[in-house]
Amino acid sequence: MEFIRNILGMQSTRFLRRLKASSARARNTQAGLDAALKWMHASAGDDGVPASGYTMILEDYLPPSVEVSAGWLRLLLFLKRVQPDLYVRHQGPGAAESIARWLVQTQRGDGTWPAGTKDLENDAPGVFAGGLAAFALLEHAEESGYPEAAKPVGRFAQWLMQVQGEDGAWKHYTFDDPAACTIAAWTLILAGDRLQIAGAREAGERNMSFMTALLSNAPRDGLPLPASSYCWMIHAMLNAGHMLRHKEYLRFARQGIAPLQQVMQASGSISAMLHLGKPRVSSYASMYANCLFAQLAFRLYDYTGDAQYQEAANKALSFVQMKQVKSGDKRIDGGVTGSWPVSGSYKPYSIPGESVSSFAWALLLSMQKGRNSVNKEQETGTAS
Repeated sequence: MEFIRNILGMQSTRFLRRLKASSARARNTQAGLDAALKWMHASAGDDGVPASGYTMILEDYLPPSVEVSAGWLRLLLFLKRVQPDLYVRHQGPGAAESIARWLVQTQRGDGTWPAGTKDLENDAPGVFAGGLAAFALLEHAEESGYPEAAKPVGRFAQWLMQVQGEDGAWKHYTFDDPAACTIAAWTLILAGDRLQIAGAREAGERNMSFMTALLSNAPRDGLPLPASSYCWMIHAMLNAGHMLRHKEYLRFARQGIAPLQQVMQASGSISAMLHLGKPRVSSYASMYANCLFAQLAFRLYDYTGDAQYQEAANKALSFVQMKQVKSGDKRIDGGVTGSWPVSGSYKPYSIPGESVSSFAWALLLSMQKGRNSVNKEQETGTAS
């Protein structure tokens, strides 16, 4: 055991030394985006699918995951819409097709996607991972103009409705993270509209009702939730509110961002864990949550015109920009760590793919809107 601890200690020291050697001066927004996209390509295997992350434990990339691959696919589709030249320069068409193909091939016969990466055939299914995959493939089908590409979405939606409880919750395959799984509810609502799947919209709304009731009755000592999961839930509510013109969902999204703002530090870092009903600050930040929050705050600014959201988004994003890795090692250059400090409990001493893709998305939002005038969202909710 002592030998193993020594080895891990040396690897941790090397990783930290590389981070320390990284310039404290942040890249500008465009350069940061370019670097994040280069990290994605550097991590991709022979099949063109990006790794799920890089870990200092093995000093190597980790196998692809459904969650991360779906995030990159959606990011590339967004990039195509807002910066088509950059999309082409970073081999967007080929990368998007490779990732979409892998997601389709990874779906199992019962319509599920695996939550893990060790055994794609037999790992437990994940409601959150599947929700992200279906969301990405539905957008890809619409972008490509090829309806057949949406067939996996229909299969997943049918499975999701079969395992849903009467109260709207999913009792299994949530990995004790019901908030994040609200993105699957949003995917059901979207699939019900786009694919005309009977009962899908109602099933999605039942889950959202379950979550709003759960959060409205937080225990006195606080309801612990990962900040990233909470962000996904607010994004899902905002998406559904826009598409359905549902005032309660929109109100919930506007009010729901407050607990995140309460745990934002002067530096712009956001506590990795929330304790709804009794705010407290974690000893570390989740960079993934910081980026998801920045996206959310930019969207709420566009919707409301309230400058506080734009200020909060810029502050959260600037914190991550200052921490983006600059290194001669292409395995980590352009990456974003899981936690800050890097020893924090969210994927310590690693560069998770979800942190990098969500960072790139937040950068695109900051560049796309210009933040000079209010542009209320008229989309059908597929922005995040």
